[in-house]
Amino acid sequence: MVILNMTKTFNVREYQPGDSESVYALILAILTNEFREIPPEHYLSDIRDIQSVYAGERNEFFVCENDGEIVGTIAVKEDDKKTALLRRLFVNPHFRGKKVGKTLIEKAFAFCREKNYEKIIFTGNNRMHDVKEVLTKLGFKEAEDVQLPGLELFRISHSL
Repeated sequence: MVILNMTKTFNVREYQPGDSESVYALILAILTNEFREIPPEHYLSDIRDIQSVYAGERNEFFVCENDGEIVGTIAVKEDDKKTALLRRLFVNPHFRGKKVGKTLIEKAFAFCREKNYEKIIFTGNNRMHDVKEVLTKLGFKEAEDVQLPGLELFRISHSL
């Protein structure tokens, strides 16, 4: 899927083994800069082995490129036969507000429909205002909130 945004061209495609270092660097930078209170090592185990973790016919990891640079990611992971988990939605801060996140989500939706999922679930935290807003605009509904010390988690879902 290729989208045009003013003078920028974005290409959303499936992850390839050569993307490993760029994906890891993007996600680590965002976690380090925006979620300092959470040790990033805890949240990067799947990113160290994307090919294995997201292997399988009903799982996928997508990247968004701009002029060869990976500027966003999203993943779909099977929860059960009817439900997919939307994971790893990260967008380089310089590319936010340019519809990169929306385009990644739409690509994940298309994949989920193709794989006959009936529902998509996303879990995030209270610092992910923009993500929650975009997902809500795309039809996600609030499912539940969980309060942890210093962090509020939300779970939202979308029926396909």
